Amino acid sequence: MNQIATDNIPGFHSIQNPFWRLWVIFAGLISMTLALAPEAAFAFDHSHKLFSAELRKYAKSDGVQYAEWKKNHSGLDKYLETLSALTDDEYKEFDAQQKKSLWLNAYNAMAVKLVMDHYPLMGDNPDYPRNSVRQIPNTWDAISWKIAGRDVTLYTIAHDILRRDRDCRAHFAIVPATRSGGTLQTKAYEPRTVEAELNEITREFLAKKENLSCDFDKGTLTVSQIFKWFPLDFLVCTGDGKMPMPPPTDDEIVRAYVKQFLPQETKEKLEGKEMKIIYAYYDWSLNETASSKSTSR
Repeated sequence: MNQIATDNIPGFHSIQNPFWRLWVIFAGLISMTLALAPEAAFAFDHSHKLFSAELRKYAKSDGVQYAEWKKNHSGLDKYLETLSALTDDEYKEFDAQQKKSLWLNAYNAMAVKLVMDHYPLMGDNPDYPRNSVRQIPNTWDAISWKIAGRDVTLYTIAHDILRRDRDCRAHFAIVPATRSGGTLQTKAYEPRTVEAELNEITREFLAKKENLSCDFDKGTLTVSQIFKWFPLDFLVCTGDGKMPMPPPTDDEIVRAYVKQFLPQETKEKLEGKEMKIIYAYYDWSLNETASSKSTSR
């Protein structure tokens, strides 16, 4: 702010001058207002650096160090507090990439908190491994957080927000704390790089044999169970979003989508062949590191 020239006003700086007194009071009020301004008055941190700092410490190539993270979860708590401080009016000013980054990070942070609130997981539901996140009752609604003025759960973020955005890559970016889900990255998603990161994460997910493999002898394409649960989401990614006529089967949708991620030589061999789709076993075991397992049992 430009300084107001008062040096040339005779007697202005005299303590007896009432105008000078008003000036001092006004300047003091401005300083107090800036000093006491609430944190919410400052711009939302779209770099999500608080979450990135936590991910760099506890997200590893073979899983998440939940045991170590639980011992010092103040950083994650601070990050989640910044999400709670976000207002609906602020959120309405976000562009598409800012919103997408927000919800991807929010889901992953809430999933980590859900696990740590119940860690170590030692359930007795026979339908899932003992250390599965599915051992937590009402798993996807078990944690609720206020973000942008509304209460959200893992379910609402995944199905009511991200899936409505019609970006199927989100299925590989949100990490539901399972072995067969996506891999928790070592940094948070940021608006300026989120599109490239989603492309890379999708390629990495489908480069794993358990998520996509081809057996010419058996005439099969084995793919992640995720495709069986949400086949129509992947139709949006393969065309203009309109349902082709006649409508394709779920397997046809999945086959058309995954082919683009196969090696060129494999794609050429597949020309003219109708490979049967096999949906792989989904491992619901907790995506924790080996070191976490050894210290938590």
